[in-house]
Amino acid sequence: MPITYSTTDMPNAAEVANLLRAGGFNRPLDDLTRVERMLRNADVIVTARDGDALVGIVRGLADYAVYALVTELAVAAPYKRMGIGRELLGRFREEAGEECTIMLHSSEEGHAFYGHIGWDNIDRTWRLPRSR
Repeated sequence: MPITYSTTDMPNAAEVANLLRAGGFNRPLDDLTRVERMLRNADVIVTARDGDALVGIVRGLADYAVYALVTELAVAAPYKRMGIGRELLGRFREEAGEECTIMLHSSEEGHAFYGHIGWDNIDRTWRLPRSR
């Protein structure tokens, strides 16, 4: 079955939590109410599905004028190296707009991927971690 992509599909909190957990994301994924808020308050969500199964997602925040921030890009392990991550990011860019600089914080695993697809590596990024 071909992978289908959507910018209108709102995945449920449990399936997103499962996908992110399997990908090793450091998020409060046991709190499904909080995951629901993550989804509801995102400006851009693009999903990838194989039938009904969520196999990839990119979620982010955007002002649609200057900046957009990718908060998560996740692809299920059996679906990696099939172009799904690249396609999700391309569709994220379409949604955010060509005027936006898109930023993200990469995991070690993903670091080489972003360079491979033409993203610039910058090292002047700062963060204030969440307190809970």
